[in-house]
Amino acid sequence: MTKQELIDKCRYFKGDHVKIPKGKETFANIERLWVRSSLDEDDDMIPSCYAEYVRLGLTHFSENDGVDVNLKAFLCNRFFHHTERIDVDAFKKFYADYMNSQ
Repeated sequence: MTKQELIDKCRYFKGDHVKIPKGKETFANIERLWVRSSLDEDDDMIPSCYAEYVRLGLTHFSENDGVDVNLKAFLCNRFFHHTERIDVDAFKKFYADYMNSQ
């Protein structure tokens, strides 16, 4: 996928020089990192996040919401990283905020 195709899949990150809506910085920054990681052929972060997502049984979580599963897995991974714990229920609440905050 091209950079623009990846950006088009984002809800908050719309490009490097586009203003991020106030209060959406966390979501936009995670999406920006997802775009960069997706474009870096030497970066194994995307497959690693997806494998973790599958291992946690989240494959079918909100699967028809239109969000790319690799982005969803990346959001999950970054949430766990920043909260320093693996809490699937807390991630689901974070994800609901991500989906409803636009």
